[in-house]
Amino acid sequence: FKVKAIKEALNKAFGISSRNINIAKDNEKVALLLDESSSMGNGYNSPFTIGKTLMASMLCGLDKKNVIGYLWATTPREVKIDLKPMDFIKQTYSHGGGTDLKAAFKSLIDRKTIVDKIVIFTDLQGWDSTYLQLNDYIKEYKKISPNVKILFWNLEGYASGTPLELNKDVLEVEGYSDKILEVIPYIWENKNA
Repeated sequence: FKVKAIKEALNKAFGISSRNINIAKDNEKVALLLDESSSMGNGYNSPFTIGKTLMASMLCGLDKKNVIGYLWATTPREVKIDLKPMDFIKQTYSHGGGTDLKAAFKSLIDRKTIVDKIVIFTDLQGWDSTYLQLNDYIKEYKKISPNVKILFWNLEGYASGTPLELNKDVLEVEGYSDKILEVIPYIWENKNA
């Protein structure tokens, strides 16, 4: 009974704290895509665990009818987004595989799924070698949703450079903190200022 009470308290805390995540405005459609490749790991403090915790937090603050969630590595797979946050974290496991960044876009393109924002949680391993291919997928997706805003969130930090960078309509973020969550919406809204 104590464990159940703690779990319910954590679920409530997720809900309260999710009000501070301003990734999407009301009625915006969002795709949350979590890298489950082998390099992300599956341990207690792995990038995958951090990613699914961030994904669970965002799911609390978003209207479920406007969200779609995928795990991806070599291929994408849709995940349940209607779970309570602690259940989502506990029941979501990595299947491993290679890091194929274009797989993150495959189902969205194949199904012609229109979203306003795409958030990809990844360790960005393989980013340099697949960036040009990924650009082609971004261009292809923009035929479906021309004003989409894309966030690549590097949870591992293999890359070097600034923690936030806007590169051809793709916002790249390195690391994670509550301050990043404050800055992302500002950059998205003021990128042409």
